[in-house]
Amino acid sequence: MIYGELPTQSQLDNFEHEIRFHTLVHEDFKIILDGYPSKAHPMGVLSSLITSLTAFYPESLDPSRSRKLVDLSIVRILGKFPTFAAWSYKKRTGHPIIYPDNSLDYCSNFLKDDVCVTVNGV
Repeated sequence: MIYGELPTQSQLDNFEHEIRFHTLVHEDFKIILDGYPSKAHPMGVLSSLITSLTAFYPESLDPSRSRKLVDLSIVRILGKFPTFAAWSYKKRTGHPIIYPDNSLDYCSNFLKDDVCVTVNGV
């Protein structure tokens, strides 16, 4: 879909695997998160966390990088986005942050992280 065509089942499976592989967030992102006041708007915090990815992956700033590196940047953002969104929301509400559960699909993981919804009894 990213490049305008539907993937094969094999490509989709690989894409989902890559996103799950990149859900882990460096612990230093917590330091960035802690720098915001508790009542900061979650969208501002979220955009800052996304932008901070360039500090951890400076090669993503190279405008002439290969398509493979562009794809890597895409799955990194997609993998980390639900965690960053949940952390931004949790910061505002004062709830503790939680980490993704890679046994869950993308949407279930987001719901679990963001609003603590139980998914299939988990």
